[in-house]
Amino acid sequence: MREIGRWGVIDQKAELYKNITPYAYAANQPTNAIDPDGKLVIFINGFTGTTMEQGTQWYWRQYQMQSVPKTHSWSALGGFQDNHYEPVQTGRAFDLEVSQQLGDENRKYVHGGNIISSGERKSSGEDQGYSDAPDIIASLHRTGGIIDESIKFITHSMGGVYGDGYIAGIRKYLDKHPELKSQVSINLIADFDPFQANKIKNDGSVKKQQFTHKGKGSSTGWLANEEEEGPHENNESSTNGSHSIFSFLNDIKNLQTGTYKWNEKTKKWDLQPKKR
Repeated sequence: MREIGRWGVIDQKAELYKNITPYAYAANQPTNAIDPDGKLVIFINGFTGTTMEQGTQWYWRQYQMQSVPKTHSWSALGGFQDNHYEPVQTGRAFDLEVSQQLGDENRKYVHGGNIISSGERKSSGEDQGYSDAPDIIASLHRTGGIIDESIKFITHSMGGVYGDGYIAGIRKYLDKHPELKSQVSINLIADFDPFQANKIKNDGSVKKQQFTHKGKGSSTGWLANEEEEGPHENNESSTNGSHSIFSFLNDIKNLQTGTYKWNEKTKKWDLQPKKR
């Protein structure tokens, strides 16, 4: 078999680099660019009755269902076409913009559950987080066999409490695997308009940001005006009280990762200098 010097598969991150062929590796700079798959942001969506949006990117993107042709193979006639409907992005993508802001292009999507009870929702999240932990940890980037990439969490609405349980489930798994616990870190949790936020409590070990909109201009603006407990920055602004995740697009620029320590006096997270 003759070998050719070409990359034969499509880059899984091609949607972010539309000016580069999807068959390029490391932007055609393999000598000075590394293209790992280990950078991870976990998106946990809130309530949605649309099955297609549950635990997928479509919850986080502005889209429309459009009719597209689909080819079916039929050996006797050589094939035929009919139309079916698929989601097509028509506007902005919250998840992609978050990835660009954080510089982490590997994304995992989790359905935050449509469970009204906060206790049941948190418990369900913990069970799922514990179950998902092995695969999540396996996906993290390693250098010399040592994990060197942290995990970030972005939640919305009901996904806030579910995410609180989900993170607890991952930590429960790590407690049983101390050889991994010393390597795995979570360095950002950002909850956008979390529903029943007073059921969420941060212990101060992870940078936590809560984003809320106050106002009476929306029929759903009252849903998520509680404040979380424990050390967290409450980024509050007024956008007619909108609860939609797309009303928080301007807040993405406030997401930052690094090593932070909570300052009780200023109620802010202080960025810590990098260790040399």
